[in-house]
Amino acid sequence: MSLQNFKGIKSLEIDFSETTKIYGDNATGKTTLVDAFTWLLFGKDSTDRKDFSIKTLDTQNKAIHKLDHEVSGAFEVNGEVINLRRVFREKWVTRRGSDTPELQGHETLFFWNDVPLQAGEYQQKVDAIINEQTFRMITNPMYFNSLKWQERRNILTTIAGNVSDNDIAATRSDFQSLMAEMGNKTLDEYKKQLAAQKKKLKDELALIPARVDEVSRNTPEAREWKIIQDEIDILNNQIEAIDNQIADASKSYEAYYASKQQRLSKINELKTKISDIEFKGRQVFSAQLNEKQAAIDAAKKEIERLNKAKANSSREIDDLRKSIELFKDEQSKLREEWQKVNEEQFQGIHADDCKCFACGQELQPDKVQAKQSEALARFNANKERRLAAIVDEGKSYLPRIENLERQISNIQHVSYDDLTGKQEEIIRSWESRKLESVQAILSDNQEYHQAVKQLQEIESSPEQELAPSDNSSLKLKKSGLISRMDEFKRQLAAKEQIEQANKRKEELLRQEKEFSKQLAGLEKVEFTIAEFTRAKVDMLESKINTMFTAVQFRLFDTQLNGGLVECCDTLVNTNGAWVPWSDGNSAGRINAGIEIINVLSAYYNQSAPIWIDNSESITSIKHTQAQRIELYVSESDKSLRIAS
Repeated sequence: MSLQNFKGIKSLEIDFSETTKIYGDNATGKTTLVDAFTWLLFGKDSTDRKDFSIKTLDTQNKAIHKLDHEVSGAFEVNGEVINLRRVFREKWVTRRGSDTPELQGHETLFFWNDVPLQAGEYQQKVDAIINEQTFRMITNPMYFNSLKWQERRNILTTIAGNVSDNDIAATRSDFQSLMAEMGNKTLDEYKKQLAAQKKKLKDELALIPARVDEVSRNTPEAREWKIIQDEIDILNNQIEAIDNQIADASKSYEAYYASKQQRLSKINELKTKISDIEFKGRQVFSAQLNEKQAAIDAAKKEIERLNKAKANSSREIDDLRKSIELFKDEQSKLREEWQKVNEEQFQGIHADDCKCFACGQELQPDKVQAKQSEALARFNANKERRLAAIVDEGKSYLPRIENLERQISNIQHVSYDDLTGKQEEIIRSWESRKLESVQAILSDNQEYHQAVKQLQEIESSPEQELAPSDNSSLKLKKSGLISRMDEFKRQLAAKEQIEQANKRKEELLRQEKEFSKQLAGLEKVEFTIAEFTRAKVDMLESKINTMFTAVQFRLFDTQLNGGLVECCDTLVNTNGAWVPWSDGNSAGRINAGIEIINVLSAYYNQSAPIWIDNSESITSIKHTQAQRIELYVSESDKSLRIAS
């Protein structure tokens, strides 16, 4: 491994052997070597920090600028030597218009066998060789015990192989019953379920005494219930006697009010009948009125339509006559064109047509005459064709003109005045027609007259008078008796309240007994779980500890109440006794850490250089297959001394 300007070490190169011993006084750079080693691989120091000072400082503890801070190392990986290099460098930039460079930050360069890589690529290749946590566990004897106890426990159970619950259950029948009760739940899930059930039961049990006390406090005192009931019976008989007296007096009231109600019902019935007949009469009158108005409105609308049609017919005749004139004008133009075409005369052929088109010489007279005859025939044929086309076009206007003249004749034959007069006659006829009034309609309705007569007779007849009767004294006496009876009933209601209270207390005490029984059952299951856990602990600890000699592990701690709490305590052998890791001496902890490294290296099938700090405290370092780098505090060595 080579260091350049790394944490105060200007330049150092170390060629490590199977066991390399490095001596130095405090602050001479022993820890710096470990930091360089871990920084080269993972960009962190030996305490797992990313942000730590790498730069070399001057005498005033200020960073010396424009230096490359570099660590490189040669590693043997599966028989192949791999060279790694990491460089930490300042970035200086000269701004435009300035001749003074400025520090703009830092960059880290990575090289793998002298090939530059990006940070991610470099770290990916390192991780492919060894995982960072695995690396720290097998290179630092103290690292494993710096982990949280849960992590240590998981690693140990992974290495040793966990103990199956079914294997433990097979040793005892109550364990087998426990497994059946758990179903698909894990032991921890089942314990949480039991704890929740126990808490609920305890909460319910804690509330029962208070509930019993509350029921007792709200329970009324017992009384002479028979005497109270006898008083109620006596009062009931007295009230019944008064009711009979009042009933005799009220019979006359019932007859009076029945007769009155019958009279009112008959009046309402007749009024409803009269109202219905009058409504139907108004409906007949409205129908007549609507019919008359509808006929008049229809005639007026027809007159309005005829007037518009009359006005439109005049305009339509004018338009038709204009169209006829246009067609006749077109016929006149065609006659003029026919005359013009008919007067056209043949002008003979052109002089150039009498010459040969190839040599330009004059043609023979017979050929000229032939051309003249041919041209005349074409002229006459064209003239006849044009004249015939003009004649055909002129003839096409004749049916159009005849059709327009027929339309004019049809329009002129319509007599709008006669049609309008007929509609006006209809209006006069309806306006002069007399409608039958509502009174006239009703006058012919015998049912209506009979209902009106019956209503007048009933309303004019005198109503039956009611003889006065005074029952106030009887009612007052009855009210007093009812008040006394209500008081006795309230007193009697306390009996039922007491009975309900006693039933409630019995129910609460029954619940208390049942909850206590359930709680005891749950605690019995918890005891079985504790026994199961203890058996599992013994088997698991035994399985793990058989892999070690200088170190043992305690995976569960027994509490004062006999319960077991999960843990992962490391025990080291000190003077023949097993003591916690924190209480062991330095040599014992280091050798225990080396033994842990040996077991982990064997499990992961990986080994890496082990850095052993404070090696001066150990008289005999435990053997290991891995390369060892032993760091010794040596007061006499004011600078690092490397020995193989």
